[in-house]
Amino acid sequence: MRFGPYCLFRRISLGGCFWLVTLGWSTLVVVLSVLFLFGQQGGIREQARSQVRGIYETDMTYRHWVARVGGLYAPASDRIPPNPYLGVADRDIVTTDGRRLTLLNSAYLMRLIHQDDAHQDGRSVRLVSLRPVHPDNAPDAWERQALERFGRGVEEAQEFVTDRGRVWARLARPLVAEPACLKCHGNEGRQIGEVLGAVSVSLPVPGIWECAAQDCWLALGGYGVLWLIGMAGVLLVSARLSTHLAERDRYAVELDRAKKAAEAASRAKSEFLAHVSHEIRTPLTAVLGYAELLLGPPLPRDEHLDCVEAIHRNGQLLLRLVNDILNLSRIEAGNLVLEIAECSPWEAVQDAVSVMRPRAVEKGIDVHIDPTFPLPRTIRSDPARLRQILVNLVGNAVKFTERGEVRIEMIWTSDPGARPILRMTVRDTGIGMTSEQLGRLFRPFGQADPSTARRFGGTGLGLAICKRLAAALGGDIEVESHPGAGSAFAFWLEAVPVDGVLLDAPPEDSRPLEPPAAWSGKSLHGRVLLAEDGPDNQRLVRTLLQHQGLEVEVAENGRVACRKVWLAAAEGKPYDLVLMDMHMPDLDGYQATRQLRDEGWSGPIVALTASAMDGDRARCLEAGCDDYLAKPIGKAAFLQSVGRWLSVQRGAARSRV
Repeated sequence: MRFGPYCLFRRISLGGCFWLVTLGWSTLVVVLSVLFLFGQQGGIREQARSQVRGIYETDMTYRHWVARVGGLYAPASDRIPPNPYLGVADRDIVTTDGRRLTLLNSAYLMRLIHQDDAHQDGRSVRLVSLRPVHPDNAPDAWERQALERFGRGVEEAQEFVTDRGRVWARLARPLVAEPACLKCHGNEGRQIGEVLGAVSVSLPVPGIWECAAQDCWLALGGYGVLWLIGMAGVLLVSARLSTHLAERDRYAVELDRAKKAAEAASRAKSEFLAHVSHEIRTPLTAVLGYAELLLGPPLPRDEHLDCVEAIHRNGQLLLRLVNDILNLSRIEAGNLVLEIAECSPWEAVQDAVSVMRPRAVEKGIDVHIDPTFPLPRTIRSDPARLRQILVNLVGNAVKFTERGEVRIEMIWTSDPGARPILRMTVRDTGIGMTSEQLGRLFRPFGQADPSTARRFGGTGLGLAICKRLAAALGGDIEVESHPGAGSAFAFWLEAVPVDGVLLDAPPEDSRPLEPPAAWSGKSLHGRVLLAEDGPDNQRLVRTLLQHQGLEVEVAENGRVACRKVWLAAAEGKPYDLVLMDMHMPDLDGYQATRQLRDEGWSGPIVALTASAMDGDRARCLEAGCDDYLAKPIGKAAFLQSVGRWLSVQRGAARSRV
C-alpha cells in the first residue's frame, strides 16, 4: 500500500486540493498577522512599563531634592495657597519688601506640579497612604493592595489594569521616611524607615491601532500582498498541475489504448500464426505423406501418378500461401509499391476469365462477361494488381458455385461533377452467405464458415489482400449475398479514360488468353552454368535443363562460379548463360556477379533466388544481373526465361561475328 502526498492527492480531486492549499496558505498568513499584532501589543506594553518607570524616577528625583533642601518658598496666591495640612511654624513668611511667601514641601510641590501639568495622555502621579493627611491621598483598591504588600516588605507593585474600558499601566513604590521627612511628619509620630505611603503612577496604554496604526496597516498590507503572491503561485501551480494531469490522463488513455491494441495485435499475431501453421501443415502433411509412399515399395502406375499429382497440387497450395502472406505483409507494413501504367480493364477481365475457365469447365459452370457500353478503352492503374483482384474474385465465384453460372458485369459511370467510376461485379449462383458470415469476410484467414474451408479449401487471405489492394488503387470491394441464392462482389475504382477514348463494343482482337503450353522435347541448345549450393536444387534445375538439350555445369558457390566462367572462356567454350543463386557460402551471388562484371564478363546472368521480398529484384539487377527469377520455379515460366536469354546471347554472338 502506498502512502504520502501522491496517495493523498490521488484521493482528493484537483479542486479539493486547490481549496485545501488555499485554506492552508490563508491560515498561515492570518497566523503570521496575528503574531505580528501580538508582538506589536507586547512592544506597546513594554514601552508603557518604561514610561511609567521613567515618570516615577523623575518624580522621585524632584521629591528627594525638595525634601533635602527643606522645601521651597513660593509667593502665596490663589493658584498657590498655603498648605493647610502643613503644620510647621515657618510655613508662611513675609519678605522685607512685603511679599508673602508660603512653604512648599515635596508632597505639596509635586501635587501642584501635577495639577498644573494637564497631561493629554491621561497619566496620573500621586502620593497615597493608608493614613492620608490630605483626603486626595486616599488610595483606591489597587493602591490599597499595593500599600498592604509594602507593609509586608514588598518593594514594588506594577501591573496592567483594566478600568473604565481602558488598559492602564500602573506602578507603585513605597515612600519610606527619611530624616528630611521628619520636618513635616515628625509631629505625626513617624519614624525614619517607616513606610509613609507610596508614589502611584498610572498611564493609560493606548490600543495598538492608536499607537502604531500606520505601521500596522503597512504590515497588514504587506501580509495581504504576500497572500496575493502566494495565491497567484497556487493558481499558477494549479493551472500547470491541471494541464499536467490532463496530459497524464490523456497519456494514460493512450497508453491503455496502445496496451489494448498491442494485446489485440498479439492475439491477432498468435491467431495468425496458428492459422498459418494450420494452413502450412495441412498441404505439407500431404506432401510428406505421399512422398513416403513413393519412397516405399513400388506402386501401381495409377497410384504412383496420383501421389505425384497430390504432391504437386499441395506444393502449389503452399506456394500460393507463401505468396499471399508476403503480399499481406507488404500491404500491412505500408511497403506495397504500385506500378501505375496504361492498362485495359477489358483485357484484365478477359485474363481473369481465361485463367479460371478450365476449372469452370470441369464443374460445368458457364463463365461470361456482361458489359454495359461505353467503357474506357484504357485507364491508368496497376495492371498486375487489377488482374490479381479480378482473378481472385472470379476464382472464388467458380469455387463456391456448384451449378449455374458466373457473370462478370462491367459498367462505367461519369456523372457531371462526380468522379468517373468503373464497377466490375462478379455474380455467382453459389452457396451464398448469411449477414453474420459476411461480417467475417475480408479478415486474414477469415472464412464465412469454418466448414467452408474444409469443403472448398482456401485460407481466406485472398479477399483480405484484394480489399487492401482495392483501397490502394483508390477503390473498394462491396458484397451482397443471400444463403442459397449466390453472391455479388463489386469491385470499383476511379477510371478516367486515357485521352477520353471509350469502347462502344468489344474490341475485335479481344479473346481470352490461354495458359502457356507445356514444354516438351529437347528444344534448347547451349551451355549453362548453374551456381547453386543446395544439392536438391542442383539436381532439379540440372535435370530440367538437360531434358531440354542443354549442357549444364554446376558451381557450389560464387567463387567457384567465377573461376569456371573464366576457365571456360579461356578454353574457347564460354557459357551462354549463368543462373546465379544469390545466397551461397564463401562468396554469395551478389559479390560473384559484381566481380564478373568488374572483370569484363558480358554474358547474361539470371538471378535464381528464394529472396522474394520487395526490393530483392532491384537489388539483384543493381548487382549486375540481367533478369530475376524467384524460387520455387514453375517449369514453363523458367524454361521460357532461359530460352529467351539464350536467344539474346546467340543474337549478340552473331552481331559480334
